[in-house]
Amino acid sequence: MSAARIALALTALALAIAAPVAAQPSEPVGPVERLAAAAAAAEEGAWDRVERLAAPVAGTVATGERAEAHRLLGLAAYHTQRLEQAEAHFLAYLKLDLDGRLDPSLYAPELVAFFENVRATHAAELRALRPRPRRAALLNLLPPAGQFQNRQPVKGWILGGLGAGLLATNLTTYVVLDRWCSDGDRTCERDGRSRSSTARTLVDVNYWSGIALIGLYTYGVLDGFRHYRRNPHVTITPVTFSDGTGVAIRGSF
Repeated sequence: MSAARIALALTALALAIAAPVAAQPSEPVGPVERLAAAAAAAEEGAWDRVERLAAPVAGTVATGERAEAHRLLGLAAYHTQRLEQAEAHFLAYLKLDLDGRLDPSLYAPELVAFFENVRATHAAELRALRPRPRRAALLNLLPPAGQFQNRQPVKGWILGGLGAGLLATNLTTYVVLDRWCSDGDRTCERDGRSRSSTARTLVDVNYWSGIALIGLYTYGVLDGFRHYRRNPHVTITPVTFSDGTGVAIRGSF
């Protein structure tokens, strides 16, 4: 065999060996690409590949990427019957995304129930991680600020609208009376014409709008304090037993 034929044969052998390697898809490098590939593998039920792709992302810095990685790892552990690991991953996911959910239209009911049981079991721990809104009792002295703070926006807008209308009426009638009426002889006129009759009506409007404004303010303050809670939360969560024998209720106040 000539040297040219030997070289040609060696080249063909090298290409044949390299072909399967080249045909294999390259492993994603970035966390976003790895999560996308892991999600695709999860849809196919390739749980080993899901874990291989998502596990490195669980240690990244970005919160959203870590949360999604733990969610996928929880799915993989659940479907491979490693329930303790599934609970640990789902808990880690919920700690990063306190409002995280599994869509019931995409996942089996028993998987969704398992996930919600993890949430209920660790409700106190998760609740402690939730930022509490800053609340101030003094805002109740400034209705409708107290109503908005107490998460009663409809009542707040009603009180605010009524208060603004009454205040505008009171100030307007006061200004008109001040321009029309003389403090010296108590006469009321405009452009040389007597306005006594209209002035008496405006006096009544001014008086009663002031009374109504004071009453509305008093009501707003009392209502604000009545519904005020410094750290309000009442949580009642249904919990399904792991063996499917019944349903309990877990509450926290």
